[in-house]
Amino acid sequence: RVLDHRNDNKVYDRDLWIGAGEAGHAHVLQWLPDRAARFSPGDATQLNLRGNPDEIMQHLASALRADTTLRSLDFSFSHINSGGAEHLASALAVNTTVTRLNLGFNTVGSVGLLHLAGALRANATLTSLDLRSNTLGDASAYHLASALAANATLTNLDLLCNNLTEEGARALVAVAES
Repeated sequence: RVLDHRNDNKVYDRDLWIGAGEAGHAHVLQWLPDRAARFSPGDATQLNLRGNPDEIMQHLASALRADTTLRSLDFSFSHINSGGAEHLASALAVNTTVTRLNLGFNTVGSVGLLHLAGALRANATLTSLDLRSNTLGDASAYHLASALAANATLTNLDLLCNNLTEEGARALVAVAES
């Protein structure tokens, strides 16, 4: 946890990094729901839960629906599967502050990507999405292309180390060029 002590004698959370482990999970589950009551808007801007399990996504999604301060989320290497992606997507569809999301090196898969694509259609703030190494194939590329056609804010999409063929890549390029 990185803390910023300013001249007004208050403690401001700037970035919160919580690694894997039961103690970390308990802290996150306690911290997120009541953060609005404890922190001023704009204080905490980054949350890194790299390496935490997929099970935490349901609780996190509930908190993200109402959060107005977090801008960057890192859930890389967290074993997020389609269920975790579904929870996260439900929050992203209504969240208006998160601009950067790292889901790299998980197992989101085509079903999870379908949920995320739905959220991308509704989300107007996310500018960067990292989906490296998530067992995504051409079907996922088609869903993403369809979502990106309706999304004007996402400008950075990382799909390295997935199972896309030239056909899937063409679908994404066509949207990017339109």
